[in-house]
Amino acid sequence: MALQNLMIDMGQKRVPIAAWNDAHKGKSSDLTPEQRNTARQALQDKVLMVVDNFICIINSGLDDNVG
Repeated sequence: MALQNLMIDMGQKRVPIAAWNDAHKGKSSDLTPEQRNTARQALQDKVLMVVDNFICIINSGLDDNVG
C-alpha cells in the first residue's frame, strides 16, 4: 500500500494528500490517472483511510506499523 509505505518512510501517521498521490503514481506508474484515482477512492469508500482537510489518515489497525 503506497500510503502505508509513505507514512512509514516519513515517520508520520498523517500525510498530505498530494504526497500520497505522488507516492501512488510512483508505485503504480502503469495505471492511468483515472485508475489511480478510482483505486484511492475505493480505499476511502471502504473507510480504510480518511481524507480530512487534504490530510490522509489510515483508519484501522494498519497505523500500528507507523512511527
